Amino acid sequence: MSPLSLNLARLCSFVATVQLVGAWNTFTVPHSPGKDDTPAILAALPDFATNSTILFQEGVTYNIFTPIKFPTLNNVDIRIEGNLTYPTDIGTIQGKPASEFIVHRY
Repeated sequence: MSPLSLNLARLCSFVATVQLVGAWNTFTVPHSPGKDDTPAILAALPDFATNSTILFQEGVTYNIFTPIKFPTLNNVDIRIEGNLTYPTDIGTIQGKPASEFIVHRY
């Protein structure tokens, strides 16, 4: 293989690697004071189920009033830097274990 061909092969490999690194997405979970934040999370999950970060921001208290069932995630980092609150109405969650509110299928 000539030096030019070898350098071209290395350049192509480098470009492919850079494209993979650049394909990472970050979803910052939106918050609506006094409302359930779960619908916004569920609506965005299909677009951020691969090569993504799902970020619950620091200093924000998110309202998780309905269970979240995560789809199969591939190379996803869920960063909970803020706080998560659950319903305070016992009737809403009666008979449901806490594990139902954040569920990830493996």
